[in-house]
Amino acid sequence: MAIFNCIFDWIFKYFLKVSVQVFVAASILACKQPKRKFFLLRYLPVALTYYFIFIIIPGDNWWLNIMSQHIGAIKIIHFYTFAYIITIIVIWFCFNIKLQSAIFYSTCAYLIQHLSSNLGWAVINIIDIATGGTFEFHLRPLVMLISYLLFLIGFYVLLERNVKQKRSIEIVNVGGLVLAVLGIIFVAYCRQIFSGLLSGVNENNTALTAFYNIFASMICIMLLFLLINVFEKKDIKRENHELELLLEVQNKAQQRSAESIELLNIRAHDLKKQIEYLHVSENETTKSEILENVEKSINEYDEIVESGCKALDYVLTEKVHACRKYNIVFTYMADGTALNKMKSSDIFSLFGNALDNAIECVLEYEEDKRVISLKVIKQEKITLVSIENYCDKEIVYDSGLPVTTKTDKTVHGFGLKSINYIVRKYDGVVKIKNENKMFMLTMVLPG
Repeated sequence: MAIFNCIFDWIFKYFLKVSVQVFVAASILACKQPKRKFFLLRYLPVALTYYFIFIIIPGDNWWLNIMSQHIGAIKIIHFYTFAYIITIIVIWFCFNIKLQSAIFYSTCAYLIQHLSSNLGWAVINIIDIATGGTFEFHLRPLVMLISYLLFLIGFYVLLERNVKQKRSIEIVNVGGLVLAVLGIIFVAYCRQIFSGLLSGVNENNTALTAFYNIFASMICIMLLFLLINVFEKKDIKRENHELELLLEVQNKAQQRSAESIELLNIRAHDLKKQIEYLHVSENETTKSEILENVEKSINEYDEIVESGCKALDYVLTEKVHACRKYNIVFTYMADGTALNKMKSSDIFSLFGNALDNAIECVLEYEEDKRVISLKVIKQEKITLVSIENYCDKEIVYDSGLPVTTKTDKTVHGFGLKSINYIVRKYDGVVKIKNENKMFMLTMVLPG
Protein backbone atom coordinates (compact mmCIF):
# COMPACT_ATOMS: atom_id res chain seq x y z
CA MET A 1 0.00 0.00 0.00
CA ALA A 2 2.89 2.34 0.75
CA ILE A 3 4.19 1.91 -2.81
CA PHE A 4 0.79 2.81 -4.27
CA ASN A 5 0.58 5.81 -1.97
CA CYS A 6 3.97 7.00 -3.22
CA ILE A 7 2.89 6.54 -6.85
CA PHE A 8 -0.33 8.50 -6.29
CA ASP A 9 1.60 11.22 -4.45
CA TRP A 10 4.01 11.45 -7.41
CA ILE A 11 1.10 11.71 -9.87
CA PHE A 12 -0.51 14.47 -7.83
CA LYS A 13 2.76 16.33 -7.36
CA TYR A 14 4.16 16.19 -10.91
CA PHE A 15 1.28 15.48 -13.31
CA LEU A 16 -2.02 16.64 -11.86
CA LYS A 17 -1.00 20.27 -12.09
CA VAL A 18 -3.11 22.66 -14.11
CA SER A 19 -0.20 23.90 -16.21
CA VAL A 20 1.05 20.38 -17.04
CA GLN A 21 -2.40 19.07 -17.92
CA VAL A 22 -3.10 22.04 -20.20
CA PHE A 23 0.27 21.70 -21.95
CA VAL A 24 -0.04 17.92 -22.43
CA ALA A 25 -3.62 18.15 -23.70
CA ALA A 26 -2.77 20.94 -26.16
CA SER A 27 0.19 18.95 -27.51
CA ILE A 28 -1.88 15.80 -27.98
CA LEU A 29 -4.79 17.60 -29.66
CA ALA A 30 -2.43 19.32 -32.12
CA CYS A 31 -0.19 16.29 -32.73
CA LYS A 32 -1.51 15.57 -36.26
CA GLN A 33 -1.16 19.13 -37.47
CA PRO A 34 1.76 20.12 -39.75
CA LYS A 35 4.96 20.66 -37.80
CA ARG A 36 7.54 23.37 -38.27
CA LYS A 37 11.10 22.59 -39.33
CA PHE A 38 13.27 21.01 -36.64
CA PHE A 39 10.16 20.18 -34.64
CA LEU A 40 11.90 18.05 -32.00
CA LEU A 41 14.64 20.64 -31.55
CA ARG A 42 11.91 23.18 -30.91
CA TYR A 43 9.50 21.10 -28.84
CA LEU A 44 11.74 19.14 -26.45
CA PRO A 45 13.79 22.06 -25.05
CA VAL A 46 10.65 24.21 -24.75
CA ALA A 47 8.71 21.39 -23.06
CA LEU A 48 11.51 20.77 -20.55
CA THR A 49 11.83 24.49 -19.83
CA TYR A 50 8.06 24.76 -19.41
CA TYR A 51 8.02 21.81 -16.98
CA PHE A 52 11.01 23.17 -15.07
CA ILE A 53 9.50 26.65 -14.65
CA PHE A 54 5.96 25.61 -13.77
CA ILE A 55 6.57 22.39 -11.82
CA ILE A 56 10.14 21.82 -10.62
CA ILE A 57 10.85 25.34 -9.37
CA PRO A 58 7.45 25.90 -7.68
CA GLY A 59 7.70 22.52 -5.96
CA ASP A 60 4.93 22.12 -3.41
CA ASN A 61 2.81 25.00 -4.66
CA TRP A 62 5.70 27.48 -4.26
CA TRP A 63 4.20 29.93 -6.76
CA LEU A 64 0.76 29.65 -5.25
CA ASN A 65 1.98 30.11 -1.68
CA ILE A 66 3.87 33.28 -2.58
CA MET A 67 0.85 34.66 -4.44
CA SER A 68 -1.65 33.84 -1.69
CA GLN A 69 0.58 35.44 0.95
CA HIS A 70 1.29 38.66 -0.89
CA ILE A 71 -1.48 39.40 -3.37
CA GLY A 72 -4.47 37.39 -2.22
CA ALA A 73 -6.11 34.13 -3.26
CA ILE A 74 -8.04 35.71 -6.13
CA LYS A 75 -4.76 36.52 -7.91
CA ILE A 76 -3.70 32.86 -8.00
CA ILE A 77 -5.66 32.44 -11.22
CA HIS A 78 -3.22 34.85 -12.89
CA PHE A 79 -0.62 32.10 -12.62
CA TYR A 80 -2.85 29.71 -14.57
CA THR A 81 -3.70 32.41 -17.12
CA PHE A 82 0.02 32.97 -17.63
CA ALA A 83 0.54 29.22 -18.15
CA TYR A 84 -2.34 29.21 -20.65
CA ILE A 85 -0.80 32.06 -22.66
CA ILE A 86 2.62 30.38 -22.65
CA THR A 87 0.99 27.17 -23.90
CA ILE A 88 -0.53 29.06 -26.85
CA ILE A 89 2.88 30.50 -27.76
CA VAL A 90 4.61 27.11 -27.48
CA ILE A 91 2.03 25.30 -29.65
CA TRP A 92 2.24 28.04 -32.29
CA PHE A 93 6.06 27.98 -32.14
CA CYS A 94 6.31 24.20 -32.65
CA PHE A 95 3.42 23.46 -35.05
CA ASN A 96 3.05 25.02 -38.49
CA ILE A 97 -0.39 26.48 -37.79
CA LYS A 98 -1.93 29.92 -37.49
CA LEU A 99 -2.06 31.68 -34.12
CA GLN A 100 -5.86 31.25 -34.13
CA SER A 101 -5.41 27.48 -34.33
CA ALA A 102 -2.90 27.53 -31.47
CA ILE A 103 -5.43 29.48 -29.38
CA PHE A 104 -8.08 26.91 -30.33
CA TYR A 105 -6.02 23.90 -29.18
CA SER A 106 -4.85 25.58 -25.99
CA THR A 107 -8.38 26.71 -25.11
CA CYS A 108 -9.70 23.18 -25.70
CA ALA A 109 -6.91 21.87 -23.46
CA TYR A 110 -7.74 24.38 -20.71
CA LEU A 111 -11.44 23.44 -20.89
CA ILE A 112 -10.64 19.72 -20.75
CA GLN A 113 -8.46 20.27 -17.69
CA HIS A 114 -11.11 22.43 -16.01
CA LEU A 115 -13.90 20.01 -16.86
CA SER A 116 -12.04 16.92 -15.68
CA SER A 117 -10.94 18.71 -12.50
CA ASN A 118 -14.45 19.86 -11.62
CA LEU A 119 -16.08 16.51 -12.33
CA GLY A 120 -13.26 14.67 -10.55
CA TRP A 121 -13.78 16.76 -7.42
CA ALA A 122 -17.54 16.38 -7.76
CA VAL A 123 -17.15 12.58 -7.75
CA ILE A 124 -14.80 12.74 -4.77
CA ASN A 125 -17.19 15.02 -2.84
CA ILE A 126 -20.17 12.79 -3.63
CA ILE A 127 -18.22 9.71 -2.45
CA ASP A 128 -17.24 11.63 0.69
CA ILE A 129 -20.90 12.40 1.37
CA ALA A 130 -21.93 8.77 0.73
CA THR A 131 -19.13 7.29 2.89
CA GLY A 132 -19.23 9.88 5.64
CA GLY A 133 -15.81 11.28 4.72
CA THR A 134 -13.97 7.97 4.87
CA PHE A 135 -12.87 7.89 1.20
CA GLU A 136 -9.17 7.00 1.03
CA PHE A 137 -7.22 10.23 0.56
CA HIS A 138 -4.48 8.67 -1.58
CA LEU A 139 -7.06 7.39 -4.09
CA ARG A 140 -8.20 10.89 -4.94
CA PRO A 141 -5.36 11.58 -7.42
CA LEU A 142 -6.35 8.37 -9.22
CA VAL A 143 -9.93 9.64 -9.63
CA MET A 144 -8.61 12.96 -10.97
CA LEU A 145 -6.23 11.20 -13.39
CA ILE A 146 -8.95 8.88 -14.74
CA SER A 147 -11.29 11.84 -15.19
CA TYR A 148 -8.62 13.79 -17.09
CA LEU A 149 -7.66 10.91 -19.40
CA LEU A 150 -11.28 10.02 -20.19
CA PHE A 151 -12.18 13.56 -21.25
CA LEU A 152 -8.93 14.07 -23.15
CA ILE A 153 -9.35 10.83 -25.13
CA GLY A 154 -13.06 11.47 -25.69
CA PHE A 155 -12.55 14.98 -27.03
CA TYR A 156 -9.59 13.86 -29.17
CA VAL A 157 -11.79 11.23 -30.85
CA LEU A 158 -14.57 13.78 -31.36
CA LEU A 159 -12.10 16.23 -32.89
CA GLU A 160 -10.63 13.61 -35.21
CA ARG A 161 -14.07 12.80 -36.59
CA ASN A 162 -14.65 16.43 -37.53
CA VAL A 163 -11.27 17.79 -38.56
CA LYS A 164 -10.31 17.37 -42.20
CA GLN A 165 -7.51 14.92 -42.71
CA LYS A 166 -4.03 15.97 -43.87
CA ARG A 167 -4.59 19.69 -43.64
CA SER A 168 -4.27 22.52 -41.18
CA ILE A 169 -7.31 23.32 -39.10
CA GLU A 170 -9.13 26.36 -40.48
CA ILE A 171 -10.92 28.65 -38.01
CA VAL A 172 -14.05 30.05 -39.68
CA ASN A 173 -15.85 31.43 -36.60
CA VAL A 174 -13.42 33.77 -34.84
CA GLY A 175 -16.25 35.21 -32.73
CA GLY A 176 -17.03 31.77 -31.32
CA LEU A 177 -13.36 31.23 -30.47
CA VAL A 178 -13.17 34.59 -28.67
CA LEU A 179 -16.37 33.78 -26.77
CA ALA A 180 -14.92 30.42 -25.66
CA VAL A 181 -11.69 32.08 -24.48
CA LEU A 182 -13.64 34.68 -22.47
CA GLY A 183 -15.91 31.91 -21.15
CA ILE A 184 -13.07 29.78 -19.77
CA ILE A 185 -11.40 32.80 -18.16
CA PHE A 186 -14.74 33.74 -16.57
CA VAL A 187 -15.30 30.21 -15.25
CA ALA A 188 -11.75 30.01 -13.88
CA TYR A 189 -12.09 33.29 -12.00
CA CYS A 190 -15.54 32.27 -10.72
CA ARG A 191 -14.02 29.11 -9.29
CA GLN A 192 -11.40 31.14 -7.45
CA ILE A 193 -14.05 33.53 -6.11
CA PHE A 194 -16.18 30.57 -5.03
CA SER A 195 -13.22 28.99 -3.22
CA GLY A 196 -12.56 32.28 -1.43
CA LEU A 197 -16.18 32.52 -0.29
CA LEU A 198 -16.21 28.93 1.00
CA SER A 199 -13.05 29.54 3.01
CA GLY A 200 -15.08 31.81 5.29
CA VAL A 201 -17.84 29.25 5.86
CA ASN A 202 -17.49 27.20 9.02
CA GLU A 203 -20.12 24.60 8.16
CA ASN A 204 -19.53 21.45 6.10
CA ASN A 205 -19.61 22.70 2.51
CA THR A 206 -18.98 19.40 0.66
CA ALA A 207 -22.45 19.30 -0.93
CA LEU A 208 -22.23 22.95 -2.01
CA THR A 209 -18.80 22.33 -3.54
CA ALA A 210 -20.09 19.29 -5.45
CA PHE A 211 -22.99 21.38 -6.80
CA TYR A 212 -20.63 24.11 -7.99
CA ASN A 213 -18.30 21.57 -9.61
CA ILE A 214 -21.18 20.08 -11.59
CA PHE A 215 -22.39 23.55 -12.61
CA ALA A 216 -18.90 24.57 -13.79
CA SER A 217 -18.57 21.28 -15.67
CA MET A 218 -21.77 21.95 -17.60
CA ILE A 219 -20.44 25.35 -18.69
CA CYS A 220 -17.17 23.73 -19.82
CA ILE A 221 -19.08 21.14 -21.87
CA MET A 222 -21.10 23.90 -23.59
CA LEU A 223 -17.92 25.83 -24.37
CA LEU A 224 -16.28 22.70 -25.82
CA PHE A 225 -19.27 22.12 -28.11
CA LEU A 226 -19.01 25.77 -29.11
CA LEU A 227 -15.36 25.22 -30.06
CA ILE A 228 -16.28 22.18 -32.16
CA ASN A 229 -18.19 24.59 -34.41
CA VAL A 230 -15.56 27.30 -34.88
CA PHE A 231 -13.50 25.46 -37.49
CA GLU A 232 -14.22 24.13 -40.97
CA LYS A 233 -15.41 20.58 -40.52
CA LYS A 234 -15.76 17.61 -42.81
CA ASP A 235 -18.60 18.24 -45.22
CA ILE A 236 -20.39 14.90 -45.51
CA LYS A 237 -22.86 16.26 -48.08
CA ARG A 238 -20.03 17.54 -50.26
CA GLU A 239 -18.12 14.27 -49.96
CA ASN A 240 -21.27 12.38 -50.96
CA HIS A 241 -21.69 14.73 -53.91
CA GLU A 242 -18.12 14.05 -55.02
CA LEU A 243 -18.73 10.30 -54.74
CA GLU A 244 -21.90 10.62 -56.82
CA LEU A 245 -19.97 12.69 -59.36
CA LEU A 246 -17.25 10.04 -59.51
CA LEU A 247 -19.82 7.29 -60.14
CA GLU A 248 -21.58 9.45 -62.73
CA VAL A 249 -18.32 10.08 -64.62
CA GLN A 250 -17.42 6.39 -64.49
CA ASN A 251 -20.87 5.42 -65.76
CA LYS A 252 -20.57 7.94 -68.58
CA ALA A 253 -17.14 6.56 -69.44
CA GLN A 254 -18.51 3.00 -69.56
CA GLN A 255 -21.52 4.12 -71.58
CA ARG A 256 -19.27 6.02 -73.98
CA SER A 257 -17.05 2.97 -74.35
CA ALA A 258 -20.06 0.80 -75.18
CA GLU A 259 -21.33 3.36 -77.69
CA SER A 260 -17.87 3.70 -79.19
CA ILE A 261 -17.58 -0.06 -79.69
CA GLU A 262 -20.96 -0.17 -81.40
CA LEU A 263 -20.09 2.82 -83.59
CA LEU A 264 -16.68 1.35 -84.38
CA ASN A 265 -18.36 -1.85 -85.54
CA ILE A 266 -20.63 0.19 -87.80
CA ARG A 267 -17.75 2.32 -89.02
CA ALA A 268 -15.57 -0.73 -89.59
CA HIS A 269 -18.27 -2.25 -91.75
CA ASP A 270 -18.64 1.02 -93.70
CA LEU A 271 -14.90 1.41 -94.11
CA LYS A 272 -14.58 -2.15 -95.32
CA LYS A 273 -17.15 -1.42 -98.05
CA GLN A 274 -15.42 1.85 -98.97
CA ILE A 275 -12.02 0.15 -99.21
CA GLU A 276 -13.51 -2.56 -101.42
CA TYR A 277 -14.96 0.15 -103.64
CA LEU A 278 -11.58 1.91 -103.59
CA HIS A 279 -9.93 -1.14 -105.17
CA VAL A 280 -12.36 -1.32 -108.08
CA SER A 281 -12.90 2.40 -108.64
CA GLU A 282 -10.92 4.12 -111.38
CA ASN A 283 -12.19 7.64 -110.64
CA GLU A 284 -9.40 9.60 -108.90
CA THR A 285 -11.86 12.15 -107.45
CA THR A 286 -13.95 9.37 -105.90
CA LYS A 287 -10.82 7.71 -104.51
CA SER A 288 -9.74 11.03 -102.94
CA GLU A 289 -13.16 11.52 -101.32
CA ILE A 290 -13.12 7.97 -99.93
CA LEU A 291 -9.61 8.42 -98.48
CA GLU A 292 -10.60 11.75 -96.90
CA ASN A 293 -13.68 10.13 -95.38
CA VAL A 294 -11.61 7.24 -94.01
CA GLU A 295 -9.06 9.64 -92.48
CA LYS A 296 -11.84 11.72 -90.90
CA SER A 297 -13.47 8.61 -89.41
CA ILE A 298 -10.17 7.49 -87.90
CA ASN A 299 -9.44 10.92 -86.41
CA GLU A 300 -12.84 11.04 -84.72
CA TYR A 301 -12.05 7.97 -82.65
CA ASP A 302 -8.35 8.55 -82.21
CA GLU A 303 -8.82 11.32 -79.62
CA ILE A 304 -8.03 9.42 -76.43
CA VAL A 305 -6.23 11.68 -73.96
CA GLU A 306 -3.11 10.32 -72.26
CA SER A 307 -1.82 12.89 -69.77
CA GLY A 308 -0.24 10.62 -67.18
CA CYS A 309 -3.24 10.78 -64.85
CA LYS A 310 -6.10 8.36 -65.49
CA ALA A 311 -8.72 10.46 -63.72
CA LEU A 312 -7.78 13.52 -65.79
CA ASP A 313 -7.73 11.37 -68.95
CA TYR A 314 -11.34 10.30 -68.33
CA VAL A 315 -12.52 13.89 -67.86
CA LEU A 316 -10.60 15.35 -70.82
CA THR A 317 -11.63 12.54 -73.18
CA GLU A 318 -15.28 13.12 -72.29
CA LYS A 319 -14.98 16.91 -72.70
CA VAL A 320 -13.12 16.54 -76.02
CA HIS A 321 -16.06 14.56 -77.46
CA ALA A 322 -18.55 17.01 -75.94
CA CYS A 323 -16.71 19.96 -77.50
CA ARG A 324 -16.59 18.25 -80.90
CA LYS A 325 -20.33 17.63 -80.66
CA TYR A 326 -21.02 21.36 -80.10
CA ASN A 327 -18.34 22.63 -82.51
CA ILE A 328 -16.18 24.04 -79.71
CA VAL A 329 -12.46 24.47 -80.29
CA PHE A 330 -10.89 22.85 -77.24
CA THR A 331 -7.10 22.91 -76.92
CA TYR A 332 -5.21 21.45 -74.00
CA MET A 333 -1.68 20.91 -72.72
CA ALA A 334 -1.81 18.79 -69.59
CA ASP A 335 0.90 17.19 -67.48
CA GLY A 336 -1.27 14.80 -65.49
CA THR A 337 1.66 13.62 -63.36
CA ALA A 338 1.49 16.98 -61.56
CA LEU A 339 -1.86 15.87 -60.08
CA ASN A 340 -0.78 12.50 -58.70
CA LYS A 341 -1.12 13.71 -55.10
CA MET A 342 -4.82 14.52 -55.59
CA LYS A 343 -7.67 12.09 -55.04
CA SER A 344 -9.40 10.86 -58.20
CA SER A 345 -12.76 12.12 -56.96
CA ASP A 346 -11.27 15.62 -56.46
CA ILE A 347 -9.83 15.60 -60.00
CA PHE A 348 -13.18 14.55 -61.46
CA SER A 349 -14.99 17.26 -59.53
CA LEU A 350 -12.40 20.00 -60.08
CA PHE A 351 -11.89 19.63 -63.83
CA GLY A 352 -15.42 18.42 -64.51
CA ASN A 353 -16.97 21.51 -62.92
CA ALA A 354 -14.45 23.92 -64.44
CA LEU A 355 -14.81 22.59 -67.99
CA ASP A 356 -18.60 22.25 -67.71
CA ASN A 357 -18.76 25.92 -66.72
CA ALA A 358 -16.56 26.86 -69.68
CA ILE A 359 -18.64 24.79 -72.13
CA GLU A 360 -21.90 26.23 -70.79
CA CYS A 361 -20.50 29.75 -71.18
CA VAL A 362 -19.26 29.48 -74.80
CA LEU A 363 -22.45 27.76 -75.99
CA GLU A 364 -24.16 31.13 -75.67
CA TYR A 365 -22.00 32.52 -78.53
CA GLU A 366 -21.58 31.92 -82.24
CA GLU A 367 -19.43 28.97 -83.29
CA ASP A 368 -16.41 31.15 -84.19
CA LYS A 369 -16.26 32.34 -80.56
CA ARG A 370 -16.54 28.92 -78.95
CA VAL A 371 -12.98 28.61 -77.74
CA ILE A 372 -11.67 26.87 -74.60
CA SER A 373 -8.06 26.22 -73.58
CA LEU A 374 -6.62 24.22 -70.69
CA LYS A 375 -3.10 24.08 -69.27
CA VAL A 376 -1.78 21.91 -66.44
CA ILE A 377 1.87 22.75 -65.83
CA LYS A 378 4.26 21.79 -63.04
CA GLN A 379 6.74 24.54 -62.17
CA GLU A 380 9.26 23.60 -59.49
CA LYS A 381 7.19 23.09 -56.33
CA ILE A 382 3.82 24.29 -57.61
CA THR A 383 1.24 23.06 -60.10
CA LEU A 384 -0.45 25.67 -62.26
CA VAL A 385 -3.88 24.94 -63.74
CA SER A 386 -5.28 27.49 -66.18
CA ILE A 387 -8.64 27.34 -67.99
CA GLU A 388 -9.67 30.12 -70.37
CA ASN A 389 -12.79 30.61 -72.47
CA TYR A 390 -14.43 33.37 -74.45
CA CYS A 391 -16.71 35.62 -72.39
CA ASP A 392 -17.68 39.22 -73.15
CA LYS A 393 -20.05 39.68 -70.21
CA GLU A 394 -19.48 41.93 -67.23
CA ILE A 395 -19.02 39.75 -64.16
CA VAL A 396 -19.98 40.70 -60.61
CA TYR A 397 -17.85 39.18 -57.86
CA ASP A 398 -18.69 38.24 -54.27
CA SER A 399 -15.88 37.09 -51.95
CA GLY A 400 -13.64 36.54 -54.98
CA LEU A 401 -16.15 34.32 -56.82
CA PRO A 402 -18.43 35.36 -59.70
CA VAL A 403 -22.10 35.82 -58.81
CA THR A 404 -24.25 33.60 -61.02
CA THR A 405 -26.91 35.18 -63.19
CA LYS A 406 -29.01 32.00 -63.19
CA THR A 407 -32.39 31.85 -61.46
CA ASP A 408 -31.42 28.92 -59.25
CA LYS A 409 -28.36 30.42 -57.58
CA THR A 410 -27.89 27.44 -55.24
CA VAL A 411 -27.38 24.92 -58.03
CA HIS A 412 -25.50 27.11 -60.50
CA GLY A 413 -23.27 28.62 -57.81
CA PHE A 414 -22.14 25.22 -56.59
CA GLY A 415 -19.61 24.61 -59.39
CA LEU A 416 -17.18 27.41 -58.54
CA LYS A 417 -17.73 26.94 -54.82
CA SER A 418 -16.81 23.28 -55.24
CA ILE A 419 -13.70 24.26 -57.22
CA ASN A 420 -12.67 26.74 -54.51
CA TYR A 421 -13.35 24.16 -51.80
CA ILE A 422 -11.19 21.48 -53.45
CA VAL A 423 -8.28 23.85 -54.18
CA ARG A 424 -8.31 25.12 -50.57
CA LYS A 425 -8.42 21.51 -49.41
CA TYR A 426 -4.92 21.09 -50.90
CA ASP A 427 -3.78 24.48 -49.52
CA GLY A 428 -4.01 26.05 -52.97
CA VAL A 429 -5.30 29.36 -54.30
CA VAL A 430 -8.00 30.16 -56.87
CA LYS A 431 -7.75 33.32 -58.98
CA ILE A 432 -10.51 34.45 -61.35
CA LYS A 433 -10.47 37.40 -63.72
CA ASN A 434 -12.23 38.52 -66.87
CA GLU A 435 -10.39 40.75 -69.33
CA ASN A 436 -10.05 41.16 -73.10
CA LYS A 437 -13.29 39.18 -73.51
CA MET A 438 -11.69 36.11 -71.93
CA PHE A 439 -12.70 34.43 -68.68
CA MET A 440 -9.62 33.08 -66.91
CA LEU A 441 -9.72 30.58 -64.06
CA THR A 442 -6.29 29.95 -62.50
CA MET A 443 -5.57 27.43 -59.75
CA VAL A 444 -2.22 27.30 -57.98
CA LEU A 445 -1.58 24.06 -56.07
CA PRO A 446 1.44 22.99 -54.00
CA GLY A 447 3.51 20.47 -55.94
